[in-house]
Amino acid sequence: MSTHSEGLDLKWLEQVLVNESRKSKIIKILSVDDIDSAVPTGENYCSSIYRVKLRCAFESGFEKCISLIIKQVITSKEKNVIIELLPEIFKIEIEVYSVIFPLMEKLMAEFEDEREKLWCHFYGHLENQAIVFEDLSESGFKTLRRTDWLSFEHSSLALENLARFHAMSKILIDRGLIKKTDFTHNSMCTDIEFGHKLYAGPLEVLAEAMVESWGHEWKEVSDRIKLQVPLVSHKINELAVVQDDRYLVFNHGDLWTCNIMMKPEKSTTAESLRFLDFQVPCINTFIWDVIIFMFTSTHPQVRRRKQDDLLSVYQKSLEENLRSFNCQSYVPNLNDVISEFERVWYLSFVFNMTFFPLSSSSKCKPFEISKVLDHTPQEVFDKSAFTDERLVPELQEDLKIYIEKGVI
Repeated sequence: MSTHSEGLDLKWLEQVLVNESRKSKIIKILSVDDIDSAVPTGENYCSSIYRVKLRCAFESGFEKCISLIIKQVITSKEKNVIIELLPEIFKIEIEVYSVIFPLMEKLMAEFEDEREKLWCHFYGHLENQAIVFEDLSESGFKTLRRTDWLSFEHSSLALENLARFHAMSKILIDRGLIKKTDFTHNSMCTDIEFGHKLYAGPLEVLAEAMVESWGHEWKEVSDRIKLQVPLVSHKINELAVVQDDRYLVFNHGDLWTCNIMMKPEKSTTAESLRFLDFQVPCINTFIWDVIIFMFTSTHPQVRRRKQDDLLSVYQKSLEENLRSFNCQSYVPNLNDVISEFERVWYLSFVFNMTFFPLSSSSKCKPFEISKVLDHTPQEVFDKSAFTDERLVPELQEDLKIYIEKGVI
């Protein structure tokens, strides 16, 4: 111990810290000042999310209004696989916040990494039915609108931080603190029938919309897409089989615009971000998250024009973060990232042609997830998402690439 501590009254210092901590110790909720929805309609499909403002009494005698986010399982009289699966999805997210993230925080402390966390504060949960989080809007974070595609700068910020997130998880996997057998499947697709309809349904509706609205010159391409309908879930599952353990990371699993919040620094830039909604994570190749993000959230013209630059941004950050955490295993290089990207072009095609138009549609509710199993695709997925004047030219440009590459 340093000699500078000699003569220091530790009892007095301890009391100072205890008294200070009392200021933030809540002893009672005095009133509920306000409750409203924290997300617009159509931006969350598996839960109800509320912003709750409470007036609380603190042990120190102060009263203060605090804001929290409460996420609850959707209540429904309907009984189907989707509704019954929701508590299991909440259980997974609770495990991520209560087990995985504390491990990441310890890793950051070990290496004196003083950067901000990439997730919000987790207060607690009620069984597998409800979770309480901090309200990030109180700290200046803004929700991204699903209809607004991200610029190169914002996409780069997301990919840089995704790589940092992946790097921490890879270190924990290398140390055996996260098992390779944990989170092996996207839980929304463990039901074979549901997983198939979730991918095949929108492809079927897309093919119909192309024939009806895109012009006769797209008929042959529509026929190619129809051929994929019975095959799509099998091909996705084949791509999900791990090819190289060196690329394993903890994937968010559903990284799109609405699961990211950014804190603006200037009118056109952001200084930091948080990832949200860890209900469908999986341990797989890093490219899984990269593909989902780039093909659902990045502006399609930016993605096509700056594809290699975006992959380079991700790889550079991944390598830098793995080095900073003293990675003792293989560090993927840019050729590895590009090779993985090329290997899963079919995954890009599926997310690009299904969830991208659905998530970008101006419709308030472009699809109803609870109806996937027992309704026709036409009743579940809004066809207007595939005829939107803003979306169709982008889909057409991407389809030309998939045809050129022999993806379909």
